[in-house]
Amino acid sequence: MNCSRTSLTPLMVNENRRNLHLISSHLSNETIALPKRIGAVLSLAEGLNVCIEGTTLNILSCASDLVEQQHGWPAWSSKPKMT
Repeated sequence: MNCSRTSLTPLMVNENRRNLHLISSHLSNETIALPKRIGAVLSLAEGLNVCIEGTTLNILSCASDLVEQQHGWPAWSSKPKMT
C-alpha cells in the first residue's frame, strides 16, 4: 500500500475506536478459542506500526477476524450462507 502522510480524520478515529471496542469485547469472549484470540492480538500488534491507512485496515481486519471466529461466517456478511 502506498501511504501518504495524512492526519487522522474524525471518520478514521471513530472507525478505529469502534473496531478497537469490538476487539476488546471479543477478546473476553470464551466461545472463541484462546489460541485464536491470542493470534488476533499478536497479528494486530505487528500491524500497528505502519501508516495511518494501514493501521486502520489492520484494526478492521482484526475485528472482522474475531467476529468471524465467534459467528462462523464472514463479518461483512449479514447472516450465514444457507446450504
